[in-house]
Amino acid sequence: MNANQEDKELALSIFTPMVHCNSCESVVLNKAPTQVSLHPFNLYRMSGLVATSRNPQFYTFPDDVMLVIRSFLHSTPICYRNLQNIWIECYKSQLLELKKEDEFDLMWYCPFSNSDDYKWATNRIISIDKALESINQNAS
Repeated sequence: MNANQEDKELALSIFTPMVHCNSCESVVLNKAPTQVSLHPFNLYRMSGLVATSRNPQFYTFPDDVMLVIRSFLHSTPICYRNLQNIWIECYKSQLLELKKEDEFDLMWYCPFSNSDDYKWATNRIISIDKALESINQNAS
């Protein structure tokens, strides 16, 4: 999905996807908001349009001021699926970055050296692959 910068900024202002290393061997994703929790946000974004168009107090404002006010209001709700796709891309990029680090550790440390770093990298790559698989299943 190719979201424009404004969509990405909006998605990340609502929720910031984070991948936490639960231990040296596993990763945990923070939980994204549900579609129901987006409803109040949409009401907030769109309610100003009704307020400014029906409130007699606003009729005294000059037209150029009303144009500025209306430019900040939104007439269409945010599509949850679009936000979810942006969040999924953020999760994937963070997971792939961690995976790159662990793959480097696998090259750097000898598998026969009895190094904890090698074991941790191996186990965390498995955890990352499971997380990526879960994300891909939920995305489809």
